[in-house]
Amino acid sequence: MSREKIISIAYLAFVALLAASIPVSRYMISVFQFCLAGIFILDGIKYSSVASFNKTYSTLGIILRFIPFHVWIIFDGIARQFKRLINNRPFLVFLLFSLVYILGLLHTTNINTALKVLRNNLPIFLLPLFFSAIKSIRKDQKNIILLFFVLSVTISSFISFSIFWSGNYDDIRRISPFINHIHLSIFISFSIFIVFHFLNSGVFNKLLKVPAAIVLIWLVVFQFMILKSLTGVIILFAGIYFIFVFQKLFGLQINKILRFAVVFVIPITAILVLFFYVLRFYTVDELDPESLELYTAKGNRYHHDLEPRMLENGHYVFIYISEVEMREEWNKVSDYDYDSLDQKGQLLNYTLMRYLASKGLRKDAEGIQHLSSDDIRMVEQGFANHIFSRKLSLYPRIYQVLWEFDMYFKTGNPTGHSATQRLESLRMGLRIILKHPVFGVGTGDLFSSYHHEYDESGSQVPRDKRITGANQFLNFIVYFGFAGLILILFSWLYPAIRNKSFRNPIFVMFLFIACVAMFSEEILRFQTGVSFFAYFYSFFVLLDDAPGNKSLKTDDTV
Repeated sequence: MSREKIISIAYLAFVALLAASIPVSRYMISVFQFCLAGIFILDGIKYSSVASFNKTYSTLGIILRFIPFHVWIIFDGIARQFKRLINNRPFLVFLLFSLVYILGLLHTTNINTALKVLRNNLPIFLLPLFFSAIKSIRKDQKNIILLFFVLSVTISSFISFSIFWSGNYDDIRRISPFINHIHLSIFISFSIFIVFHFLNSGVFNKLLKVPAAIVLIWLVVFQFMILKSLTGVIILFAGIYFIFVFQKLFGLQINKILRFAVVFVIPITAILVLFFYVLRFYTVDELDPESLELYTAKGNRYHHDLEPRMLENGHYVFIYISEVEMREEWNKVSDYDYDSLDQKGQLLNYTLMRYLASKGLRKDAEGIQHLSSDDIRMVEQGFANHIFSRKLSLYPRIYQVLWEFDMYFKTGNPTGHSATQRLESLRMGLRIILKHPVFGVGTGDLFSSYHHEYDESGSQVPRDKRITGANQFLNFIVYFGFAGLILILFSWLYPAIRNKSFRNPIFVMFLFIACVAMFSEEILRFQTGVSFFAYFYSFFVLLDDAPGNKSLKTDDTV
């Protein structure tokens, strides 16, 4: 077998395995990137030089010169690969993305942190380099690689579902054991659109259509009813809307009435449903402080605290409280002591008060007697509202976000609540941008700048709970200013326009999904997010299609 053929097969295998690793293993992502680095070097080595070396010297001469020669041959191979890319303008323009991070070193004050950021973003430089310099891949092979990714995402969802079904988790985010649950939701959304496009464009034969449709339905159900990441749900809805608006790009012929319903009626309906949820949340019990009863059925005095007016399902939490009765009655029905912590590490008595309020029960002995064994288990697990027992419903997640914002506006403290901590971090990011609008704070000063703003603004978020701008585009401006953001966007758009990548509906959907995700998540701060973006951008834009089904030819043989 020719040397070129072996390299081509190995390259194809490593590209596919890297795609399959992104949803399930950070370790294997690194392993297969190293494998591609090896293929990159081997592909650049001139084999005739190796053969000439072996013929020219005796055995002793080969041994004496072995290390110097092979060091030279490796560097020569790398140099040959870079020479191939001198005229590859899309690749060179995309390098601006990495260059912006390097230029950010010029005015950073924390060089150690900056070097860590650069190391984390290595895939942004390496994967475009490997995909541009090594080999082209046929379109049918690219489809198979995409299916490797979809299969890996599907397997990951099965594993997450098994954890969900077992109930061995204290937070729905913990059912994703391999990667961040938000990243998994992003990958699921992308996989859904890959399968949908393959079904619509006839990529699958008759035997594969039914399994593919089952996978499609499963991933949609998993996204909406099990994982319930709002980022993933929003991306899915936005993607469907995007497809209906640009139906011709995706090869669809949609009935005008249906298209009108999706483009206009569905967004209006979504707004009305959200308005209904908000209205439902703020439909509260009428509260007349003068009419509140003072004693329990057992004759103990109630405690009523009207500030803050915390709500659970429209019921006030801190009224009708008799801790004496709650402690005594709770300790009869649970192994978790009333004055201990629940499974989430929260004060159990606080969780219990909220849970009782969510059911419209008073916080006394009688209220606890109305709790079922399932209710008691929910409190022990740290769930403060009975609606969280609806595991297959999306409403509890929406309710949680509304509750977090309600508490934030009432107390000004977002600590411990993901949605409101994101809002607080966005506020800090905007404060930084106003101070450094043109060139930002530099590659290494993002964290220190955020901490400074948290301190200076008087935010109630403790230092160990602070997050740094849950918006990738905002943080680009914090890092590099508006000048850096413009260069980054140019480095993304020019290569795609030059190589006509926007004609590929899967690339368009990938870029759309990535950009929507970046508005709610700093995905390029984490290995899986960086690898996802760098891999698929390079895959669709910088990796050429090999012509037809012809094998790559070579003059060198092993």
